[in-house]
Amino acid sequence: MEYLNLKISPPIPQEFSLPKPIMKYISEKPQIPIAYYKLAKSCKYFYYKNHIIVSHFAKTHDYIWEVLAFDADWTGFDAPSVDLENFPCKIWILNFLTCYEEVDIKELIPKVYRCDVNSLHLEEQKISFKDFLFLSGSVKDIEFKRVQISYNDGSMVLLETILNSLKNVISFD
Repeated sequence: MEYLNLKISPPIPQEFSLPKPIMKYISEKPQIPIAYYKLAKSCKYFYYKNHIIVSHFAKTHDYIWEVLAFDADWTGFDAPSVDLENFPCKIWILNFLTCYEEVDIKELIPKVYRCDVNSLHLEEQKISFKDFLFLSGSVKDIEFKRVQISYNDGSMVLLETILNSLKNVISFD
């Protein structure tokens, strides 16, 4: 995808009608993904201040991560692959996150700005409870296959604790 190799030069100084502290807050702490996407698309200043790609989903396929940017054309088959080690942006994931056994979910977490997924599917993963809470804040559908969630001290988290932390969950497999 073209945004993977994009080198952003500093934007032309902008004169906004809002005070600078408000503009700084808007650019550094976006709260609504579609609003941020539209701001970044319409004015390079916002993307330059906070490199975030709003994404429909992130998933693993054939040992690599695939991320579909919000405005990308997609036929429904393979999404663009991403080399997370060299990926210059943070990712704001909206719809679903799927990670199978061939890739470790821990590779993705440092690159995620926010995770507002409805569906979370993990298979053969070991994840900390802190990272699980970060990924599952708004999740409604969860599917686990051989997933271990543990506290920082290495002790396993009880299923009851996991379910109590999920406020919006409808389906848990």
